[in-house]
This record gives sequence, structure tokens and C-alpha cells, in this order.
Amino acid sequence: VTIYEGGVAVNVQSAVAKAWLSYDYGTPAPNIMGSYNIASLGDEGIGHVLVNYTNALSAAHAATVGMTQSGTLGANLTGSGQSTTKVEVKGSNASDVAVDYDGSVVIFGVNA
Repeated sequence: VTIYEGGVAVNVQSAVAKAWLSYDYGTPAPNIMGSYNIASLGDEGIGHVLVNYTNALSAAHAATVGMTQSGTLGANLTGSGQSTTKVEVKGSNASDVAVDYDGSVVIFGVNA
């Protein structure tokens, strides 16, 4: 697929998400509700989810975008611990206290 922006061909493959995930932080561990290129989730403690890719990225520095689905003002979801095979996400409330929130994550990076 080729698209054009201002008359210039754009590489669509480099502009699409390499992985995405919607998860429910159920008991006793988070559950995948919908996903692409996600093999499994790990429960690393309160508010801390390890997201494992099915197909590794070719570089570790991906752009990770996430949000909680709690509807709570000031709720945060942050990404850290990135590698070519995983990213860690952490949920916290407005007081920066770890909380097991449901969440969504999208990963943009080098081709998977």
C-alpha cells in the first residue's frame, strides 16, 4: 500500500503500530481483551504489567503510548523496561500510587 502526502510517497509500513493491547486487570492477573503481536502478559506486582511481543521488534527503542481505562482523573499509565521482546507498563493514580488499572497500549517502532 502506498499513500501520498503532499505529492510524496510515504512508507506506510513504518507508520503503523507494531503491537497493541487492551487488557483487563482481573484477579489474580491481567487478561488480554484484544491485541495484535502480543504473546502474553505478566503480573509484576501492583499496577505493573509485563507485555511480551509475539514477534520481536528489530530495535528496542519503540514509542509506547498507553492509557488507563479507569475513568479516574489523574490516572497514569507509563511505559518502561523496553527491549525488542517486551515493554513494561505501570498504572498509578493521581497521587502516584501504584494501582491495578485496566489499560490500553500501542507500540510504534521499527518493523516487527
